[in-house]
Amino acid sequence: MDNIFVERLWRTVKYEEVYLHDYQTPGEAYLGLKQDFAFYNTERYHQALNYQTPEEVYRFGLNAQSITNPAGDRPEKPEEHGPQTPQNHLIFAQILS
Repeated sequence: MDNIFVERLWRTVKYEEVYLHDYQTPGEAYLGLKQDFAFYNTERYHQALNYQTPEEVYRFGLNAQSITNPAGDRPEKPEEHGPQTPQNHLIFAQILS
């Protein structure tokens, strides 16, 4: 089951970062991927995580109602549809650190 989440992560990384950039050196690729993982973990909302970021789920839990976006533009959170397992959705925050 865990492999499904890893495969989905790498698909997202390829389509949202790698295929959009023409890296000329491994260093450029490293920096691009590092920035993409930071965005993915701390800024990008995930539908499977109840419209929270992986960092929010890691720090506050999946049903954290007290988390608000300072800009006030967060989409409404949908109703829960069965049990969620945050550890299966959490992306490795330190993967490129």
